[in-house]
Amino acid sequence: LPILNIGSFGAVIRLKQMPESTRKYFDIGIAGPLAGFVISLAILIYGFATLPPLDNYLLEINPDYQEQFGGVPNEAVIRAHVEENAVPTYFIGTSLLFELLKDFVPSDPSQVPNHFEIIHYPLLFVGYITLFFTALNLLPIGQLDGGHIIYGMVGPNVSGVIARIAVIGLVLLGGTGLVDIRAFSGNWQEKLSELLTLTIYIAFVVYIMIKVLPLQFRTYVYALSLFILGVQVIIKWNLPDQEMNFIWLFYAFLVVRLLGVDHPPAYYEHKVNAPRQILGWISILIFILCFTPTPVQIVGA
Repeated sequence: LPILNIGSFGAVIRLKQMPESTRKYFDIGIAGPLAGFVISLAILIYGFATLPPLDNYLLEINPDYQEQFGGVPNEAVIRAHVEENAVPTYFIGTSLLFELLKDFVPSDPSQVPNHFEIIHYPLLFVGYITLFFTALNLLPIGQLDGGHIIYGMVGPNVSGVIARIAVIGLVLLGGTGLVDIRAFSGNWQEKLSELLTLTIYIAFVVYIMIKVLPLQFRTYVYALSLFILGVQVIIKWNLPDQEMNFIWLFYAFLVVRLLGVDHPPAYYEHKVNAPRQILGWISILIFILCFTPTPVQIVGA
């Protein structure tokens, strides 16, 4: 997909020697997200403060809008059009911080593009996507930046529990919408396809749970897997438009297979001091502000 050419899921850091203390792990983990957040915030503020005239800008990029819609269409019109004509179109997600900046920074709110058009605004798109990568790296798992930070704040035992909850959350978030029991009421081809999808997905969830649960809790693998599937079925039944988010399933697999759920132990283990604890809580706030459940959707596929 062209959308995947925007960069990577973060950086791979090669250390000449392992950090010897919890404090050093914490400092390594928090430096990148804080710096990235400040830069992303500046880019978005500047982007929203210098929005070009909406009609002129978008009609220059999409001159067929004038013939098709008589001008620049709103989000609802674009969604109806792409779904009706099966024209795959990117819908850029949002986050709490993105919405706050969108509401308060532009001098003329009418010039703010809808989320189908944000990809045409380089500063807004780059600012949004870097906020998303900041949140991605702040996930409190293993050797991600968030894993280093939580490990320093609460120690190895509590950080291990938090990491496991986070991975289970990724599976819940990513897989919801994948399996729709309504499909079993269709013809035999649809039933067979849905059964195959369900079988593969159950095997995937069980594999993730085996990697997530400690050895003493492995007997609960199937019960936890069924619980996750049950929650997802209920959500899909009540929210039929809910779609899966493959990126979270992929990231859950990446974590348990390559990155590891638990943080590696430091030679000197200790909770970080009060100033670093405050920075840690600031990073948690940044994660909440930057996180988006649905980073990018392909509508009309």
